[in-house]
Amino acid sequence: MTKHSTESPKPAATLSWQEFKTMDQQRGGDKASVAHLTLSRPHKANAFDKEMMCTLIDLLDQVSREPSARLLVVRAEGEHFSAGADLSWMKSSAQLSYAENIEDASLLDKLFRNLKTLPIPTLGIVQGSVFGGGVGLVACLDTVIALQGSRWALSEVKLGLAPAVIMPYLFYKMRPGSLRTYALTGQIFTANEALESGLVTHVATPQDGESLVQTLGDSLLNGSPQAQREIKHYLNQMEFSGISGAPDLGIQLIARLRTSPEGQAGLLAFFNKAPPPWKIDIHPSST
Repeated sequence: MTKHSTESPKPAATLSWQEFKTMDQQRGGDKASVAHLTLSRPHKANAFDKEMMCTLIDLLDQVSREPSARLLVVRAEGEHFSAGADLSWMKSSAQLSYAENIEDASLLDKLFRNLKTLPIPTLGIVQGSVFGGGVGLVACLDTVIALQGSRWALSEVKLGLAPAVIMPYLFYKMRPGSLRTYALTGQIFTANEALESGLVTHVATPQDGESLVQTLGDSLLNGSPQAQREIKHYLNQMEFSGISGAPDLGIQLIARLRTSPEGQAGLLAFFNKAPPPWKIDIHPSST
C-alpha cells in the first residue's frame, strides 16, 4: 500500500514580513514593514513557469496593498537566482498558438510591470546564474547587489528567440551598447560587467552580501515614504511616456511635496535637528 503525503507542495515563491515602529512621537509610532520576497524553486534553479509567475504577481499584489510596507527585498533560495524560463514550460509554449503565446507573454510582462511600478523601493541580491527572465526581474528592481561569481546572460538569441518581453525594462537600465552586445550575442557576462552596464548598482563578495543588504535597506528606510512613492511614479512616467512633459510634472511634484503634511514635517524635523516622523526604530520584530 502506497502512503501518500499530506504535505502541501512548496510554493514557487514566499513572502515574509519584518515589522518596525516609526519614531512618530505624536502617534506613538506608526507600523512600518519590510517585505521579503524569496524565489523558492532551487531544485529548478528558480526558473520561471506559469505557476511561479502567477505566484509572484499575487505576492507583489499583497505587498502593494499593505499600507505599512516601506521596502521590498528580493532574493532567491539555492545556488542560482534564476536560470530564466523553465525548460518544460518553454517546450509547452512551443506548442501553443500565436494567440496563446500572446497571453503567455502578457502574463510575464504583467509580472515585470507590477514589480517595476511597485510604489515602494525595491532591493535585490542575486547569485549564481541570472539568465533570461531572471535578468528581466533584476532590471525591474531599484537597487541590486550582484554577488561576485554570478553569471549573466540574455541567451534567448541562441534558441532563435529574443529577450523581447524584458527589453523595455532592460532599455532603461542598461547602457545601450551593452544591451545590444549581450542581446545579440547571448554571451555570458560577469557581475562586474553587469555593474558597468548599469544593470546592477553594487557588487559584493558572498560573505559581504547580506551586510550590504542591511546597509542599503537602512538607507532606503531613512527616506520619506511619500517622497519615495512620488519619485518612483515620476521616474516611471518619464520612462514609459517620455520626458516631453517632465519639467511641468517636476514643478508640480516639488510644490505638492513641499506643501504636504509629510514634507512639512520633514522640513521641520531637519531645522529642529530632530529625526523625521517616518524614521524607524532600530529594534524590529519579525512576522
